[in-house]
Amino acid sequence: MVELSTQKALFTFGLGAFSKMATIIKNTQNLPQKPNYFIKLLKLAYSAKTSRSEFSDELSKDKELMSKVLNLPAVPGKQTEMSKEDFDNAVKDLEKSFIESLLEVDFAKRFHKAFALDVKPEHLERWNKSIKSAIIASNVSKWVNYQNRELAFFAALLAEMPVLLLAQNDPEARSKVDLMVHDGMSEKEAEMVAHGFDHYEFGAKLFQYYSMPNALIDLMHGHYQADKTKDPVLTKVVNFSRFIAECFSDKTQSPSSIWTESQKSIQDLGLQINSEEWGNKISLLFVKSIEFEMRVIG
Repeated sequence: MVELSTQKALFTFGLGAFSKMATIIKNTQNLPQKPNYFIKLLKLAYSAKTSRSEFSDELSKDKELMSKVLNLPAVPGKQTEMSKEDFDNAVKDLEKSFIESLLEVDFAKRFHKAFALDVKPEHLERWNKSIKSAIIASNVSKWVNYQNRELAFFAALLAEMPVLLLAQNDPEARSKVDLMVHDGMSEKEAEMVAHGFDHYEFGAKLFQYYSMPNALIDLMHGHYQADKTKDPVLTKVVNFSRFIAECFSDKTQSPSSIWTESQKSIQDLGLQINSEEWGNKISLLFVKSIEFEMRVIG
């Protein structure tokens, strides 16, 4: 039986960890404050069933985004006041793929501007891989006909955000985590020692605070493990996309080596694809991910 003094120490440590977590979450006012709106808008943009009028109605709720659309060279009358009908027509004239790309870049860029510029160089690569993995997840969703592409995009984009926010708010603790990981401890265990909680627990609370979709909160609760989440397909799509982003950052990897290492994931996702098709897909995806990253951080 644990002695009373030990129980008291553990209880006090737990209260301190909870308080620390709450303080850090309250210190995230720099993050985009309406992620659910972004997710909804991206869902509408992705869906073939969405009418342009419905989409423009939703788009007009964000004046910053609306302004970006109106300032596009392809939109006539951009410098003058536009009626609702004019705006609907302007959006209607834009290609669906162009709108999707505009939103993907804009949303990723908002998160990038919010916190990534203050991230230490040694941790910045994790964020850059998240940017790549987001656009990869959007494309992999199409490969496997996963209907909630917007969830895959944001789940991949924000997967590392809890780690980076903890590092930003408590760099001393993060240095301890890095040291313990270097000495052989798992990141989860090291975070528990340094913070009193791991980044998954923090991420779940953070996502709840921002009223993100339950599927994203569930991913954090389930530590991004397919057998512990309610939507295993989403989890597999995101994890596969993060793996590909990792491979793209490794100069020793090639389409054939990624193909070999991806066999289990390809099978788990039910992808019917041969090595030649894979070579074409992965090469195009590499170009898309680099282009997307440059548009976001450039």
